[in-house]
Amino acid sequence: MKIALIGNPNTGKSSVFNMLTGLRQQVGNFPGVTVDKKVGTLVLEGVQHTLMDLPGTYSIYPRSEEEKVVFEVLSDPEHADHPDLTLVVVDQSNLERNLLLFTQLYDLGLPLVLVLNMSDVAARKGISINLQLLNSHFPDVLIVETNAKIGFGKDRLFQLITEGKPTERTPFVKEELCAIDDQQCQEQEVVKRFEKIKSILKNIVSFKELDQSKFKVSPIDKLLIHPIAGYLIFAVILMVVFQFIFYFAAYPMDLIDASFADFSYYLQTVLPEGVFTDLISQGIVPGIGGVVVFIPQIALLFFFITILEETGYLARVVFIMDRIVRPLGLNGKSVVPLMSSVACAIPGVMSTRTIPDWKERLITILIAPLISCSARIPVYILLITLVIPNTMVGGVFNLQGLVLFSLYLLGLITALGVAYLLKHGLKSASKGYLLLELPGYKSPSWKNVGITVWEKVRVFTLDAGKIILAISVLLWVLASYGPGDQMEKAEQKVLDSYNK
Repeated sequence: MKIALIGNPNTGKSSVFNMLTGLRQQVGNFPGVTVDKKVGTLVLEGVQHTLMDLPGTYSIYPRSEEEKVVFEVLSDPEHADHPDLTLVVVDQSNLERNLLLFTQLYDLGLPLVLVLNMSDVAARKGISINLQLLNSHFPDVLIVETNAKIGFGKDRLFQLITEGKPTERTPFVKEELCAIDDQQCQEQEVVKRFEKIKSILKNIVSFKELDQSKFKVSPIDKLLIHPIAGYLIFAVILMVVFQFIFYFAAYPMDLIDASFADFSYYLQTVLPEGVFTDLISQGIVPGIGGVVVFIPQIALLFFFITILEETGYLARVVFIMDRIVRPLGLNGKSVVPLMSSVACAIPGVMSTRTIPDWKERLITILIAPLISCSARIPVYILLITLVIPNTMVGGVFNLQGLVLFSLYLLGLITALGVAYLLKHGLKSASKGYLLLELPGYKSPSWKNVGITVWEKVRVFTLDAGKIILAISVLLWVLASYGPGDQMEKAEQKVLDSYNK
């Protein structure tokens, strides 16, 4: 089967995807658009199924390029990616809002499995759900409770996937969805859905009396989203991340570099002399080494970014940065693409699709290449090592690491300056906005972190590695069979004729 995974943002959808597929996943694009298509495989009872992780959305009606893809895949039975079964992941602690999307999918007539995820969060909030009563309102939908973070409910979900069958059903609200450009119809439908959802949840969801002081604004948030302290904390976190990337990545990088150099020399000594030996020892092996040597830094970078995202801090960064970047013509959501550009500008540009306003999205795309990417790290390291002494500042910070941080900061300042100029150069009648849900704080799932880092390293090694290797071989050919000293001889010949 082709199985689709869909849900609101911050429902643990990625955790469910990782729980079901593990490392058997790959990332591509949907045909014709630059929207990520994350696909994995799972084998049940000897049968291999394809699981597709659709972009997070609050409604079936599209407001962005990602949501448009979701609408086209699910509403068009002729679409190449139209699923045979759809897993709808919802947050148990926020069931009312999550059921809006679910009921829209229900009215599409799709075969569904309702995955009530984040059972631990609901339990901490004193929320309990009567599954039998909920199932009575959606009798042909299979329902399962999960906590994907620890793998709870995995076997039961596997069982329900094999049982999932399309059936006839009575529409929850209406048989046909509104037209995409009919805003009034959509608003009226949403109101009707929420009225009905609220009415059925009165007897389904119950709340225990808990100490309400636990649910006040977190003291941590008072610091992390503070108009002054928030920026200082973010700057410190960035500085620490770059210290780790520069200091700790240097050891495995030096080891990798030395190992490939020794292996190249070894091949030259044991293989017979000739063009083929030179190709292997001077072209292919150094080319592979030029790819592998970057892996420690890329792995560390995405390790930290994933932790910041998993804990919920990255959403706070988007929130506070919106205040400072909006006067420059950007959106708070521009921060994530710009941070991604630290690794590579290409994924940074692709991730701008989450920015709703076209002007803010275009400005972010244009300045993303100005952010110092990982390809510039070898140049920075070479220059810093030659010019900056390897000393400690204040007994805490490595001076070379501080200079590396300063170079990245200079690139950021330049990018923001260009964004300000583009803001006044590009004209737009509409005004951008930031609509963001701040997720609750949670400890990172180390399985998710590991899978994300592995996926990023794998994509870099296989995709960028092929280009780096090809260029390395090409440079060897040019160095070995180029014009040599012919240009110098030509110059000397001209000088000799002139002197005569």
